[in-house]
Amino acid sequence: MASDGNGSVYYSLKSSGMLEDMKNNNVKWVYFSGVDNIMVNPIDPVFIGLTISHNKPIASKSVVKANPEERVGAFCLRDGKPGIIEYIELSDKMKNAKNENGELLYGEANILSHLLNIDIIETIANNELEYHVAIKNNLYKFESFIFDGFKYADDMLVMRVKREEEFAPIKNKEGVDSPETALELYEKRKGKI
Repeated sequence: MASDGNGSVYYSLKSSGMLEDMKNNNVKWVYFSGVDNIMVNPIDPVFIGLTISHNKPIASKSVVKANPEERVGAFCLRDGKPGIIEYIELSDKMKNAKNENGELLYGEANILSHLLNIDIIETIANNELEYHVAIKNNLYKFESFIFDGFKYADDMLVMRVKREEEFAPIKNKEGVDSPETALELYEKRKGKI
């Protein structure tokens, strides 16, 4: 059996007893990040401090999309609730839509850097998440994502960070967003490995 996407983390935390264990041990916040970003910065006092001081149950980091075709989800409001629209669900019109300042309307890229308080995690875990359909090499893949639970919050904080400081994804074997380009970005920022 294969994973049904990273959104199943909520169910897994609840069904395994880990959520209850964290609550019993007074854990207040949980940080989630993707494994394909070698520049992720989970211990960020500004990010954590802004989230708590603004009393937000969820916070995420974003970068400005490199271009309309970049294969990243984008932050948005869905029916007045915070959310992210996955790149496979953006139409060409949406990808290229601009606001009055000439910026991409769906230009805040999700870099999978999320901070959630334990209460919103419990709320999300008590609800079912929808599935997204992805067509991959002659098969259909059904996935839920961590951000599908964001709709259970009334508001969230999205903090834009500098791409060159916190986003070096590895999504392709070679070319754009490959191990080679990620290592190059990492070494520019952090020094040679």
